[in-house]
Amino acid sequence: HKLPNGVKNALSVMACFGASLDVALVNSLEQALPIQVITPLNVAVSEGLLDKINGQYRFCHDCIQEAAYDVIIPEEKCLHHFQHGLSLARLYLVEVSLGQDKDEN
Repeated sequence: HKLPNGVKNALSVMACFGASLDVALVNSLEQALPIQVITPLNVAVSEGLLDKINGQYRFCHDCIQEAAYDVIIPEEKCLHHFQHGLSLARLYLVEVSLGQDKDEN
C-alpha cells in the first residue's frame, strides 16, 4: 500500500543523515524543521521500513534508505542537506545561548 506523504518526507529527511539517526537528534529535528518527523518515523517503524533500537531509528535495508533519498529531486539534494544543517545550527545556537544565560545567572 501507499505511504502517506508525511512518512515519505520524514524518511527523506532521515535519509539525508545516513542509515541511522539518534532519537535525540530526531527530537531536535522536530523542533528545527517545518515538518513533523517523530510521528511519521514511528509509522515507518510500524510498516517495517525502520527499526527503532537502542535509541536510534535505523533503515531496515540500504535499499529503503536509497529509495527515500532518491525521492528528493537531484537538483535539490544539496539544498536539502544545507537546509537541514542550517536548521540544526540555528537550534544549536539557541541552546548554546540559553546555556550561557543560565551560566550568567
